[in-house]
Amino acid sequence: MGLGDNGRTVTLNPGDRLVLSLPLPPKGVGWVLVDWPRVILTLPPVVGGPARFPYTFIARTPGRGQLVAVNRYGCDTPPKAKPDPACFIKSPASGTVDLSQYPPDRVFTLTVQVTAP
Repeated sequence: MGLGDNGRTVTLNPGDRLVLSLPLPPKGVGWVLVDWPRVILTLPPVVGGPARFPYTFIARTPGRGQLVAVNRYGCDTPPKAKPDPACFIKSPASGTVDLSQYPPDRVFTLTVQVTAP
């Protein structure tokens, strides 16, 4: 699955693999995985370091949820440069990423439906 699948729904069976591959910039930060439905999808650990795209999820149990990534390209600017305002906008109340404040082209969502075997 990739950028062309933004906003779509994918149906899986338990045990199926879902590979999410979003583009990475030549250097710096690009797409960052923000959330996924942990009850229905597992993300196996990556040996040798933190996970980066592509991510390979495994469907584990029936249910429905949303996978979310945000594009932070340009957010790792030098200290004296003016950062892009779309860099990790957080809700003052919860401290979590506030997706409603991101431009639509910086948010990727994929609805995942895992069906009963």
